[in-house]
Amino acid sequence: MHDYKGALEDFKNFDLLRPENPKVIGDYNIYTWMALCEIGLDHYKLALAYANKSIAISSKEHREEWVGMYDFLYRGNIKLVLKDYKGALEDFDKQLRNSDKLAEGYYYQGVAFLRLKRKKDAKKSFEKSVYYFVNGYTMLDPYVEMPFKVYIHDAKIELAKLN
Repeated sequence: MHDYKGALEDFKNFDLLRPENPKVIGDYNIYTWMALCEIGLDHYKLALAYANKSIAISSKEHREEWVGMYDFLYRGNIKLVLKDYKGALEDFDKQLRNSDKLAEGYYYQGVAFLRLKRKKDAKKSFEKSVYYFVNGYTMLDPYVEMPFKVYIHDAKIELAKLN
């Protein structure tokens, strides 16, 4: 339960014990889990390295369409924290190509547009985010709150600032 350091050690040990790829635990590649642990520890540069590794393995084994369901969203948010706004926007665009009805994808795309001072594009993204929230296209896990989860009111607040 949020023992990111302990979980990261367990993943590293598993990684050593099973050198072949891909390594999938639940719905994610092990390196995505490791990236999420590093995010929990506020180690964003290390998180980016693990996210890159996860995406590279999935892309090499299959294609970008086979990358984990939210991996581009996670990596884009890591890049936002690291102030790589153009890189973040590229990842959000990839996320939305793989799942074009994801409210959170449009929300964070809007954030990246704002950081790049592209207010018109940001407004469109926040409008799409609200639309998809209203229609139920959102990250959902019945057991935990998803990493980088946002809610409809978050998108509405950002949209109101732009009106």
